[in-house]
Amino acid sequence: VFSLVNGLFLRPFPFPHPERLVYINATAPKWNLDVVGINYPDFDQWRKDQKLFEAITIYQTATFTLADGSGAERLSGALMTYDFPKVFGVEPLLGRAFTPEEDKPKGPLVVIISAALWRERFAGDRNVLGRTLRLNGRTHTIVGVMRVEASFPDQVKLWVPLAGDVGQPYPNYSGQGIGRLKPGVTP
Repeated sequence: VFSLVNGLFLRPFPFPHPERLVYINATAPKWNLDVVGINYPDFDQWRKDQKLFEAITIYQTATFTLADGSGAERLSGALMTYDFPKVFGVEPLLGRAFTPEEDKPKGPLVVIISAALWRERFAGDRNVLGRTLRLNGRTHTIVGVMRVEASFPDQVKLWVPLAGDVGQPYPNYSGQGIGRLKPGVTP
């Protein structure tokens, strides 16, 4: 929550029309909770039924172990739904965003890396697309390099598809949501 307050009010987001970005979450008044997080089945239903947003996304921050022949390194990252570039109004510097097919359970293992990681690990090689990274013991194909200004949330180094499952019984509420309001819609 602090990252969003800091980004929206103290240090505005470097995205187009940041005034149209809103934080989305759920409450539990029965338990006197103002913020409880979002579970994927709720988000999926909201995405289908909503009419006020150009797009909405949910994400979870995570730490990944990146391993290669020279050793292992812990990196901050995020699991995001495929629509996050549309919410933030940004496109990858190289390559593409996730597809809806990749953002499903058992979908292809893909990753978008940050511009910082691209420079650090791959010396800015423009032929990085299609190469692989071993994250948490699983091989992911690089499909994009995200622009510097899109390092949301918290200066992460990589993004993988959230791959939420609407069929999960009692899923967790660890998702955080962001939406881009349609023009003319106010918070």
